[in-house]
Amino acid sequence: MSDSLPEVKIKISVLGRQGAGKTSFLELVTEKNVMQDAKNSTLSAGVLEITSDLQPVGSVLWMKIPGFKINDNKTVQNQLLNVSKVLDEADVAALVCEGDNIASTEREILSFLQKKRIPTIVIFNKADTHHISNAAGAVSVNSLDKNSRARLLTDLQRELIRVCPEDLLIPPVMFSDLVPTFGTVVMLFPDTYTSVRELTIMPQRKAIRDSLDHQQMILAVRAQEYTKALAVLKNNPDLVVCDSQAVRQMVAYTPSTVKCTSFTLLTARMKGSLQQIVGGALALWKLKDGDKVLIIDSFTQQTLPDDMGTVKIPRLISERTGKDLIIDHVFGSGDGINVKNYNLVIHRGLHMHSYKEFLLEMSRCALAGVPITNYSLCLSELDGTLERTLEVFPKTLERYERKREEFLQVK
Repeated sequence: MSDSLPEVKIKISVLGRQGAGKTSFLELVTEKNVMQDAKNSTLSAGVLEITSDLQPVGSVLWMKIPGFKINDNKTVQNQLLNVSKVLDEADVAALVCEGDNIASTEREILSFLQKKRIPTIVIFNKADTHHISNAAGAVSVNSLDKNSRARLLTDLQRELIRVCPEDLLIPPVMFSDLVPTFGTVVMLFPDTYTSVRELTIMPQRKAIRDSLDHQQMILAVRAQEYTKALAVLKNNPDLVVCDSQAVRQMVAYTPSTVKCTSFTLLTARMKGSLQQIVGGALALWKLKDGDKVLIIDSFTQQTLPDDMGTVKIPRLISERTGKDLIIDHVFGSGDGINVKNYNLVIHRGLHMHSYKEFLLEMSRCALAGVPITNYSLCLSELDGTLERTLEVFPKTLERYERKREEFLQVK
């Protein structure tokens, strides 16, 4: 990936039978020598990666899948299964066809992509030698004609707008809409962090970039320096944002007239899951004796004597709810676990996943009817600080207060 390109925003897998012209199509779109530029990025199963800038979505990672053999359904199915994990990472698929020939091979691929719910753009290639009878809902192109690139990009833009999830087309913001131009944002981090690398994980990087893009000023401090930072500012900040481990300090020392929230809530709003994870935190008060809670830690299997996931959170849940619960803890993705067997899922590191992985996990719980939340919101709800950090989202706060009152009355 070129250092000059922005962060990859969308991944597009390129599939098709052997000889359909996938390489020439990619070379026309990217204006790169695919085999040369991708030679150092060969993935398992012979998949090649190449990055380019493509409007309206921005930076795109193209993943070229090896060609499928003609009319050999067994081979097609086997190859699809072989690249299944690669396809799971794709936001969109581009199926390159030889002319408008949609035969058994293409139908097998389209069926597989549909089952995986991957939005697909159909490319009718070699338009100079094949009669394209109906290009509606597809992109018709002669990939060897460099003069056709402008029209190809226009057609691709049209199809991307049609099939892409809206969040991939509209640059999401972290909090710039909550702060005026030239406003001041204080970013608050725990005292336990020891390096800049730790302080600038993905949500923080996105927040900093969002703030700078909108001409807002940032002051980053540790929790122990927070009151001093407020004292040296001529005016109160427009917003205070904190790491999940610094919520208590932020709420304790932030003036009531100053808006404050957490990176976790901002990330959830950006990904469209704010209501779901807030509802998951409230589900703590619905737990009954004998209920099962699943805690998933995406990051590490190294536990400390007072580890957050294996010790602190289970202890706090039991203490604050007063219920005798069965609490299971797993490391990694939690794949293969039937979440229907649980009454609540608490996740650590979900915000670090790709957008698609995030959606898959959220939808897995939603389809099972199981509430899901994360470490940060779980802790905030248990220590009574979640309500304060939701004040910047009035509609969510109103719903939260109503639901919380209902749950506590039942309790």
